[in-house]
Amino acid sequence: MQAGRRRFHDEMDALVMELARMGELAERALTDALESLARRDPILADRVIAGDDEIDASYLETERRVLDLLALQTPVASDLRLVSAVLHTNLHLERVGDIAVNIAKFGKLTLDWPSDDAVIRQLREMADIAVNMLRVAMSAFIRRDLELALSLPQMDDPVDRINRGMYREVARLALDADPRALEWGIHMNSVSRQIERADKLTRAVEHFHRNVRHLFTCITVASGMICFPLRNADGCPRISWPKNSRVTTRVISAALAGSIFP
Repeated sequence: MQAGRRRFHDEMDALVMELARMGELAERALTDALESLARRDPILADRVIAGDDEIDASYLETERRVLDLLALQTPVASDLRLVSAVLHTNLHLERVGDIAVNIAKFGKLTLDWPSDDAVIRQLREMADIAVNMLRVAMSAFIRRDLELALSLPQMDDPVDRINRGMYREVARLALDADPRALEWGIHMNSVSRQIERADKLTRAVEHFHRNVRHLFTCITVASGMICFPLRNADGCPRISWPKNSRVTTRVISAALAGSIFP
């Protein structure tokens, strides 16, 4: 039994490390995609598009390994939550790669069109924040850092603000003598929305940490408190409660099953 638990946690650690590598690929793709658009570099754009194959391959391999883990180990409670978090994070990282591809394609499409420095500057600012949020989100997930995860919504506010104001910058381009300037601006508004969508991974990480309470979950029971750390060093849940508290087997079973976690 202990050997099986150890294999499970070893495989989970390997999957988390693979997600960390995938996160680095997605981060680089998003950065390069915006650079290819800002610098009008079709070669860099092609590199971003081709590089998405590696992200897709990592996504499929991680998904396969997670499904094998579910079939062979049948995890429950906090372990199942971690498996679910790996699946969601894997999916969102793959989507960040797709977003990078979309931005690179917008850059190739508008290579010869007039552009606007103010719009490009705002897109760069959005991308810088989004990449930093991706880095922080992955760090919070790997380290199980609740405090770091809960800092993400505040980091996202400037991205939302710039995205909401982008249409005003685009409308200003209607006054340009070249009608393609407005069309370019409309495409850049789509790029802005793509960057804003890249924050979905941070939402997933925040949601995971809110629900798992990776340090411990405390439940008031009768006259005392039961604390449920994520697990002991051997991977087993650890339970402690004050003497004379009226703790029933049903309550303990329900807590271990995760049905009464907040």
